[in-house]
Amino acid sequence: EMAGISRIKTLGEYQRIMERFENFNDGAILPDLFLVIRLDARRFGPGWDGGPDDEYPYSKRCAEGFVGAAKYLMSCGFRSVFSFLHGDEVSLFLDPLESANARRRHKLISLLSSAAVIGFFEGSQRNVLFHAKLSEMPTLDHVVEYFLWQRKVASRNFFSSVVRRSLLTQGMSPGEIDSKTSRFSESDRIEYVRQLGIAPESFSKLDRLGATLTWGYPIATSTQARSGAKNQATSDATITPPPLVYDDELPEEDDAYLHYLERHLRREGTLYEGPAKDLNIVQAKSQPADWGVVRPISEAGGKESDIARLAPPRSARLLPLRPGPQGGRKPRS
Repeated sequence: EMAGISRIKTLGEYQRIMERFENFNDGAILPDLFLVIRLDARRFGPGWDGGPDDEYPYSKRCAEGFVGAAKYLMSCGFRSVFSFLHGDEVSLFLDPLESANARRRHKLISLLSSAAVIGFFEGSQRNVLFHAKLSEMPTLDHVVEYFLWQRKVASRNFFSSVVRRSLLTQGMSPGEIDSKTSRFSESDRIEYVRQLGIAPESFSKLDRLGATLTWGYPIATSTQARSGAKNQATSDATITPPPLVYDDELPEEDDAYLHYLERHLRREGTLYEGPAKDLNIVQAKSQPADWGVVRPISEAGGKESDIARLAPPRSARLLPLRPGPQGGRKPRS
């Protein structure tokens, strides 16, 4: 039963009374945690009507959409390290600085989900919504295991889709297929594909193993200018923000992929503050031979302060595999 409204309150009174209902259940992220957000797409809208269902999410258009989503995730105002794409999912690893200053979960989830929607549409001209799940992990070891887990999920989901399409053509119903395949192990799915006369390795690595986006090296270009009464030549370095590096040729062997993850995840994040449309994406094979190996910032050319600001991953310090001193890192305001 309503008690009745005794009087209309002021704005300040309403804010003090009502904002608590928004804030009390919106917990803050504890500091010094490693954050990974996983976004799972849900199709909607007329753009998907009329297309063969078995193309989703392994068509070229979908792949371009998820690359676009990951690009926006890594350039929407959060300091990011690494993203992994497979099927209809994107997982984003943020720099631990993003757990500083009592960051609220709702801001992280809502902003990143919105950015992914925009990026997917830009890449594919199709509409999706993203369901987001945030993992807050105590050590970098957990992050490495997270991405090893997602690699196996990628393989399972792809080969499950291959098996499902085959059984549908044999006249089995979706319910019968689920009953038959629910107990399939990783090896069972791959063996079934072999029995169909298809070599699992004949499918692209992108479909089977997923792809990654990481930050490349900043580009330092030397410029000369004439200045002063004596018309003296002076040189300076212009630092271009690093590109995103797209890698869809991931290692086949799990041990090699573990080494790949340890190399890339132990880097500081990059905070890109320009328009996402201006951010370049390059292929991993176009990068230097030591790409992904952390090197002193002085080797990249230009002023160290500029390079450290634009490309923190290239500092000499590595993130610890387990909690420890953070080297005087200051929270971002």
